Amino acid sequence: MKHITLHVFIYLFGIVWLLPSLYCSETLNNAYSEFSKMTPLEQRTVLMNLFKQRIEFSKNLHYRLDISLEIQTSQKTAIVKSAIENWILNESYLMNVDLIPDNNTDSHQNITTSYNAKEGVTKSFVRLTNSSGEAIEGRIDTQEDTITKMNFYAAWHKVSYFDDQLCIFHYLVQHQNNWQIDLDTDNELVNLTTNFAPHYETLSHQGKRLLKLDLSKGFLPVQCEAQWDATLTSNVTTWEKHNFIVDKSELIGNVWMPTEITQFFKSGFTPNDSTKIIMKILTIESGKVTKDDITIKFPIGTNITDAIQGISYKIGTNGKPIDSTIEPLHGLDPSQEVKSPEPPKRNINIIFIVAGIVLIVISLYLQFKKRRK
Repeated sequence: MKHITLHVFIYLFGIVWLLPSLYCSETLNNAYSEFSKMTPLEQRTVLMNLFKQRIEFSKNLHYRLDISLEIQTSQKTAIVKSAIENWILNESYLMNVDLIPDNNTDSHQNITTSYNAKEGVTKSFVRLTNSSGEAIEGRIDTQEDTITKMNFYAAWHKVSYFDDQLCIFHYLVQHQNNWQIDLDTDNELVNLTTNFAPHYETLSHQGKRLLKLDLSKGFLPVQCEAQWDATLTSNVTTWEKHNFIVDKSELIGNVWMPTEITQFFKSGFTPNDSTKIIMKILTIESGKVTKDDITIKFPIGTNITDAIQGISYKIGTNGKPIDSTIEPLHGLDPSQEVKSPEPPKRNINIIFIVAGIVLIVISLYLQFKKRRK
């Protein structure tokens, strides 16, 4: 009987999810009813298969989005806007981040960074433009560029620069034994509760994260409520809240993806402050990214710091280093390879990223100029 229930659900769910133009409310009700009749193990199996499918789907992904980050403090409100384009191929990627300047500055920064997972090498360049002209500074390193932290949409797929705790589906698959599945019969949603804690906190203090899954959209999480409370070793009581709402979504191939998301963050460390992030996907497609799409090309005239080879140089018209500009870094023999440290594990606390967003932008320029010292 259990197998019959599972097979009936798969049939009904296929109509609801893969053929959305054909299903009606009655079909959706029947699919929800069949899911409710499953054993906890069968429900877990269905969700696990769908989450794994999403992970596979996101291994070849290209999208463009606008991000508006609003930081509300007791004294003022600051808004940081950026336009991001991301190409993902397995664990490798190329990302372009355009930091949209406000009306009080004539300075404009555009950053392009790529990561080759097989080689473990990052190549990046920042284009700085102001009333005085343009400068392009590049870097080759083993560490991924900090600008990647600004792509909050990465929580919906998976790349190496984003903390596992924040990557929704990877975290769910890795921690399936901590799931609690409940049914919201009034709204025909599936409530999935998991443990939750900021990346800097040990497992001794666990909060809860409630994800509301929409069956009609392939169990896409359409709402999240996460709460963490703890008394730290200094006897200081603190908390964090991480919430989001999916305002719009779109069927890409056979996977529903969020296209408009509003996220909210508050922390007990700064209880009077709050952060709101609005993400709007402009275009998104899957299965079309090639190796050429994630291969970076340094513009002519780029000043390169190669932290792996231990040299600096300028890119010529042929796209290669100009021999006369090759210099050792820090007085070292350029024939001696200088390995950068292994990249640290990316632990990202969104609140702290937001609070330090201006410092991140400034540091991008400084890290490329450091070689001149």
